[in-house]
Formats: sequence, C-alpha cells, structure tokens
Amino acid sequence: MMTFHRRFDTLYASFLLIFVVGLWSACTSGEAPSDDNTAVEEPATGTIDAGWSPTPEEQEAGWIALFNGEDLNHWKGFGMDSIPSGWVVEHGMLVLRAPDDLPGTRGDLITRDTFSNFELSLEVMLSDSANSGIFIRVPDDASHLMWQWSPELQLIDDQVYDSWLGEDQMLKHHTGDCYDLYESEPGLANSIGSWNSIRILALGSHVQYWLNGRVAVSFDMASADWQKRVARSKFAPFPQFAKSRTGHIGLQDHDHAMRFRHLMIRRISE
Repeated sequence: MMTFHRRFDTLYASFLLIFVVGLWSACTSGEAPSDDNTAVEEPATGTIDAGWSPTPEEQEAGWIALFNGEDLNHWKGFGMDSIPSGWVVEHGMLVLRAPDDLPGTRGDLITRDTFSNFELSLEVMLSDSANSGIFIRVPDDASHLMWQWSPELQLIDDQVYDSWLGEDQMLKHHTGDCYDLYESEPGLANSIGSWNSIRILALGSHVQYWLNGRVAVSFDMASADWQKRVARSKFAPFPQFAKSRTGHIGLQDHDHAMRFRHLMIRRISE
C-alpha cells in the first residue's frame, strides 16, 4: 500500500522510512487485470511529501499542491464561485460533512484551475455508508450535473451497498471502478476508516485509475469498446459525456461524509 510520510531528522525515523518504502514496493509489485489493454505511462515513482508544499525534487518533477491543509483557495463550487457549506478544512484535511452535521447549500467541489494531461495523487478516507467520487476534465457548466459531464472514479462503502442493493446491482459501482463503465479488481479498497491512496493518470483519451498502488482500471475514451459501454450505460442520454479534453478536477457531494488529504497534481506535456 502506498503511503505518504513526513521527513524525519533522526536515525530511528530514517530506518522507519526505509522499512515502509520497502513494504510499499513489495505491495505494489503487481497490477490489477483490466479488460482494456491500452498501454499508459506508469505514474511517476517517488514518495510525495506528507507536507502541503512539494519538495524541491517534486517541484522539479512538476508537482503542485491542490490543498494546503489550511484553506480552500484552490477550490470552488461546481457552477458557483463560492464554497458549498458541506466542504470544510478540519485538522489539515479537506472534509465533506454529512448534511445533518453541516446543513446549508450543498454541492460538488471543483478545482479553480483546469487540467488536460495530468497525474493526480491524493488520499481518501470513506465513512460508514459513504458514497462519493472523483471526476476529471469537468466543464464548469451547471446546465448538466457533474456526473453527466465526466467519468467518475467511484468511492463507496462496498460492503454496505452490496448488502443494501446486492452485488449484481453494484457491478461497476464499487470503489475504484470507472462508474457504470469499467469494473476494477475486487478487494483493492482498504476498510472503512482507513486511508486509501488514489492516482489518476490522464493522457489524451487514455486514462488509468490507481487504487492503493494497483491499477484498478485502464480505458481509452476514443475506443470502440468505450463507445459501446457508454451506449449501454446511464450516460447514453448525454451526448456531451466525456467529450471535454480539458477541465476541472471534481469531488462529489453525495450527502455522505468523506475525508481527503495530500491532494497533488502534475501537468504532463502533450
């Protein structure tokens, strides 16, 4: 499992860091199988600093922080300029509070900047019965809902929703799936209340979702396979779906508590 660690100055901490890096390497030696054989660049190696500012090495590699642990200046509401009330900063985390905990104007969150080709890295913790998602290349256009614009990396309490809806209904709706389109390998998500590392690599029409150091799904939005899947999905009525090649990163408010941290991104030249 990929984790992020603070730099330490003591010998003990150095030893701990070496141990964890070794454990991470052992856990990420394989890749999840995918029903799309598109070859996409593997995410950049190296550990992203647990602090909110990229290290000099990360800056040289092009990494920038999307969240500084203190404010939401890099974010805005989807279709609005303000921050919806459900999104707050708590203890250095970007937190989505449940409606009962923080009533008011709800809504999805998007980055102020737009991105075309990029590698996104973050950690997410799901609450009990959580349901949310991460979206890419989102147009800031509220004439449609965010999910009607862009593909989603699903984030959900798999066990609870399997029990509520049944595994057949949850096909392609589990954590790590490309929602309603591509199914990831089962069992990649950590338990509720634990952090999960997420990476999304988007290069032109090619996209990969990584979950806890493994490739969850890989797909090509220009392929015939993609077109067939979209035509059979809930996105079929929306001709604008997944057509944008640049846009915002989006975090979904689906009325369930979520926690995010270590949000970083690097642009990739075409």
